[in-house]
Amino acid sequence: MSAITEEQRAANEARYSPRKLELLDVVQALDKGGWCPIPVPVKAKAPVAKGWNTMHMTRDDAAGQYGSDGNVGNRNGKPSGWRTDLDLDWPEAVAVADVLLSTLPAHGRASNPRSHRWAIVADSESVEFSLPAACAGDPRFGGDHAMMIAEIRRARRPSCPVASTNRVNVSRGLAAKFPTSCRQSMLSNTAKFAR
Repeated sequence: MSAITEEQRAANEARYSPRKLELLDVVQALDKGGWCPIPVPVKAKAPVAKGWNTMHMTRDDAAGQYGSDGNVGNRNGKPSGWRTDLDLDWPEAVAVADVLLSTLPAHGRASNPRSHRWAIVADSESVEFSLPAACAGDPRFGGDHAMMIAEIRRARRPSCPVASTNRVNVSRGLAAKFPTSCRQSMLSNTAKFAR
């Protein structure tokens, strides 16, 4: 992606809505914090742009990637300094992480504000922890993520580290809190214990 001059940036930003300026600030904070921002459509959780798996978006790039709004994803693993997302879908998994992984930066939706934990994990792979297929359809396990207990999201598994609400404060907080280094076994044991 190409850089633009300061004059072009100032002219472009004068035309942007406050919402788009906020989005550009999020991209800038994550980029400067060592993350690997990628564009994600509004109300989506995953990128759809062709070539997203090779992108590293800067503030200038983001100006051309988005309309008036959007989400910001992260390329987990090597492109973002080995950042790894532990996505905790079950309340029990969040409760275990609150004890075992309390030092890791956390974020999430308003309904589950600590459902994601971030760490630097150089030896990790993407792993899913779910209930056995025999549990499918059991009325005791309802909801959007009924079968999935937790995921370790790494290479080829992007995450949206910043919710669409209060994005700037969250992104600055995550960018400032460089995730703690740990081993994959610690993340895996947390998910297994919750299961």
